[in-house]
Amino acid sequence: MEQQLNAYYQFIKQRLITLTKTPNNRQIQMVIKLHLAQIIAFQHERLIHLLVTLFFAGLLLVFILCSFLWAIWQFLALDIILIGLLACYIKHYFCLENTNQKLYPITAQLFDLLASTLSIQKDN
Repeated sequence: MEQQLNAYYQFIKQRLITLTKTPNNRQIQMVIKLHLAQIIAFQHERLIHLLVTLFFAGLLLVFILCSFLWAIWQFLALDIILIGLLACYIKHYFCLENTNQKLYPITAQLFDLLASTLSIQKDN
């Protein structure tokens, strides 16, 4: 998912540069539709990973509590495994979050570009 996000980010940046050089109202509208659809998909992915991360954090807390109540080495082993999984999920979630945050200014730039092409067409 991280590769897909980074590939899309590079693609949309290049597309924005191209559209800025040769603005075309129809192409800008198509890119905006694509961009908004991608953002919705990435936000959905981010939400799912947040829920999974919170689930594993809750599960970890339950097993830590069990480790304190019953001093069994199996609970300690589960604690260690869940800490590793939770660390991976947190890393992945923050990557999703940060990359998603980089897409929002591009959305504003696309809408600004669309507004400028509409005002140019209105003036002509």
